[in-house]
Amino acid sequence: MRRLKIILLLTVFGHTVLFAQSMTRSERVSIVTEAIKVADWDLAAFQTDEILSRWPKDPDGLLFLAEISLFGPVVDPPVAKRALRRLPKSERSRLRAVELDLWRDYRYGSGLFPTAKLFALEKRALNLLEAHPESVLGNLTVGMIKLEDYRREHNRFIGRSSLQKVIHQVTVSLAGTSSLVGYQPEEAATGNTHGPQMRPEIESAAREDALHYLFTASMSGNMREFTLRMLAEASLRAKSFEYSRSSGEEFIKDYPDKVLGYQIVGMSHYFQGDHKSATKSLNHSLTLMDDETRWVFTNPQMVTSTSRKGEFEEADAAQTEDFWAGMDYLWSTPDNERLVEHQVRTVAADLMWGRPSHGYRGWETRPGEVYIRYGLPLIQVQIGSSYVLHYGFRYWVFTDIMKYGTPIFHSNPNMVPCHLRGRGVPDFSKCSKEWFRDDPERSQHADRLRFELNAMISTFKTTTGKEVVVAYCFPETDQPPGHNVAFFVRKQGGPVPENYRLLDILRRKKHWSEMPCDVPHVIVHPTEDGNQQISLEIEDIRGFAAFRDKVSDPIGPIAVSSLVLATLVEESDEIGEFDANTNAATTGTSFSRNGHTIYPVAVPSFDRGSPIYLYFESYPEQQYFGSDIMIQAALVSGTLEDDLMPTLGRIFGRRESAAVSVEFDDQFHSNPDSRYLILETEEVRSGTYVLAVRITHKETGAQTLVRRQIEVN
Repeated sequence: MRRLKIILLLTVFGHTVLFAQSMTRSERVSIVTEAIKVADWDLAAFQTDEILSRWPKDPDGLLFLAEISLFGPVVDPPVAKRALRRLPKSERSRLRAVELDLWRDYRYGSGLFPTAKLFALEKRALNLLEAHPESVLGNLTVGMIKLEDYRREHNRFIGRSSLQKVIHQVTVSLAGTSSLVGYQPEEAATGNTHGPQMRPEIESAAREDALHYLFTASMSGNMREFTLRMLAEASLRAKSFEYSRSSGEEFIKDYPDKVLGYQIVGMSHYFQGDHKSATKSLNHSLTLMDDETRWVFTNPQMVTSTSRKGEFEEADAAQTEDFWAGMDYLWSTPDNERLVEHQVRTVAADLMWGRPSHGYRGWETRPGEVYIRYGLPLIQVQIGSSYVLHYGFRYWVFTDIMKYGTPIFHSNPNMVPCHLRGRGVPDFSKCSKEWFRDDPERSQHADRLRFELNAMISTFKTTTGKEVVVAYCFPETDQPPGHNVAFFVRKQGGPVPENYRLLDILRRKKHWSEMPCDVPHVIVHPTEDGNQQISLEIEDIRGFAAFRDKVSDPIGPIAVSSLVLATLVEESDEIGEFDANTNAATTGTSFSRNGHTIYPVAVPSFDRGSPIYLYFESYPEQQYFGSDIMIQAALVSGTLEDDLMPTLGRIFGRRESAAVSVEFDDQFHSNPDSRYLILETEEVRSGTYVLAVRITHKETGAQTLVRRQIEVN
């Protein structure tokens, strides 16, 4: 009927482009309003563009743009945010503007303190409901926040009876839900008899008014479909499978050609033990899918369900039982927009091939793949040609998400990627919430188990490729069994070779020797020229630590290695224990290169007055042997992100002084040509500095500059 209204409007307002150009603002607003009601997003977007092209600050046009960006086929929260911010101040208090901004901030916003942010959003939503009890998005926001709140309070084990009022709070924002689920408010009064004491529930205002509002024809369309899906998610999370089945049946009644309704009904039957009905519903959903999607569900190579016993030999029975007691396999993936998709694929795999007791369990989708392991959890994500590996012990961590492409489960493609933020490790909780929308309790648990890993990478040139040296340190421990260390070098974004046993390269079953953090371990690893990334990951009974960085090539017209910051460099005629002529990674507290033994630091921090040892190598061609060079070094206040080239140019040109400055003449003697400098810091003030070394070939004028950032305390 609403489609007919739109056709009639277009008929009344003209068939020709010329007449369409003469349509008034109010006519276009009417068309967009009707189009949004029936989820005709193409028509709504076209007319919205027409409105804003003629009236750029039109409040209705900006609100339409925000709504289309939040609920249309292509979700684009930044566009919605900009549209809402462009509203005139007098229009920002409109109900729809407040609703859309609230939902955008809750669903797609980010913050440093998630708990405080949710509390503030809940307060905003309750204030909105006080003034507008019929607000759909206000009720929905409060309901979803309450649901997460209860899940946290009950440590992911929420009793069904104590969640009934949460389900009701979600359902007051869903059209037809009271009659749909047969809910009676007094049923919620039983409370939780097993979990922690619940705090008093804040009742949503005027639930009947909200229900009446949602029943109106003006709010069917996209909001009807969206809110029914939210009800299904909330019901599944609370394990109220009768509710989820009823909501799925209601969805089928309103949208018989949509796959989602049959999937919800099928999952509900499955969890209730009726596998025959579940198979029937899921098979019917397959008939509504396109060929590519159906292939994902039906091809056994795309939906994996296998067991690999060898990968769980280190987990004894008690550890495995403890792991399963704290993990619900349905929540081992995002619980946001892709929740239903994850659960349906998992259930479909179980019905086709049976559920494994442990082992790999997941699926592969284009453009990548996901494997989920239980017992000792592992997640491997492939984004295009890029791999990200994660592993741990009885908990989940999300580290160093690649910036290439869009991850499979990324429900919001406009978020800033959670890539490695400089030296160290990223915020696991922030990564999982922004990218994977994972269970907040699990990500917070993983964040508590994280410990700091300081590391510094240096790269040298060899006759066959490159040599990577990583100095790293972590807090000492006297608790067995010690640390398991994995270290590998690979191409940037490339796969790990099949014969490369990740955890066995530097795995140690014995307890590591005690050493404070200022005496680091050193890993020396030869690698090919094509390898551009290193990964160092450490795990013990306390938790997990990770470090990743790029492997740089010797730079400049005069090839020069990385600057190695060290506490001591000694000259020696003997080949060191950790010389480059080895075929595998080795470890120690120092390494040897070309008659020098170097004791590198893992943290570029030095006490004032302590000497800074700098070791570096140059790689001149043979015709340059014996030619004159000039070596200059300077310590300049600032960071690597600052534009210090003009300052360094003046310092090296001896037109400006620096905190520390060194200059001397020398010659190229060999390839590699090794040197080390000692910089005294008695007169250096505390602060952040860039340590720069420049080599100039006097005959040709060729120059190469290498830098490191340090802290002086």
